[in-house]
Amino acid sequence: MALIKTNTRSLSGVLTSNQVPTQTITSATLPAGTPLQMKHHHKQTATQYSSGVQKVMEVELTTLKVNSKIKIDINYHDDKPNVDNRDSHNRAYQFGYKTGSASSTVGNYTGRGGRLSSNSNYEHCSMQGNHADGNSPLENTDVPSGGGLGGQWGNWGSDYEVNGHSYSFEFSPSVAAGTVLQLSFWVNAQGTFVASGPHYFLDANNHYNGAVSSIHATEISV
Repeated sequence: MALIKTNTRSLSGVLTSNQVPTQTITSATLPAGTPLQMKHHHKQTATQYSSGVQKVMEVELTTLKVNSKIKIDINYHDDKPNVDNRDSHNRAYQFGYKTGSASSTVGNYTGRGGRLSSNSNYEHCSMQGNHADGNSPLENTDVPSGGGLGGQWGNWGSDYEVNGHSYSFEFSPSVAAGTVLQLSFWVNAQGTFVASGPHYFLDANNHYNGAVSSIHATEISV
């Protein structure tokens, strides 16, 4: 007969023999690795933004346990520039967080989860923090994909196509239980861009194609 080994952090002792609770199970008593809560923002509508640093998505989470980890999952889509020379359409994608209320100033946020290399801060969003702590963008590009009309790109170029971006990482804000966190996704673009939609939106036509973007934040017990 196979032996079954039980987890020492089980619920034994929590329930009496007649299944009447003798102690309340809270987030503070849950073992490390247990998801405590999840917050998300689902961006279903295409939105046009001007050039510069723009906040595209944000979720608010109030921590349930001291020094818990935050797992971030981002699925983001934007347009491909419909120009033959895309060197003046550089973009950077960056995550940042702050405590307290939300802000429209990117400098109030601290970057996390970003790239680590000597040049990874190219076209960054100017968040707080330092390079070794993931203050650099999740992704940055000198020349985005896409192409103008005609030639190898066809009659409509990249007017109708979207770029897909996916990021997943954890970070530890090291805050007390009950701390309000603003968890945000930012874009730094040299030119006008469309989130959750194609470049075709820039022509003031119906953006009947595009893609959904989202940000999910999960608090995890430590």
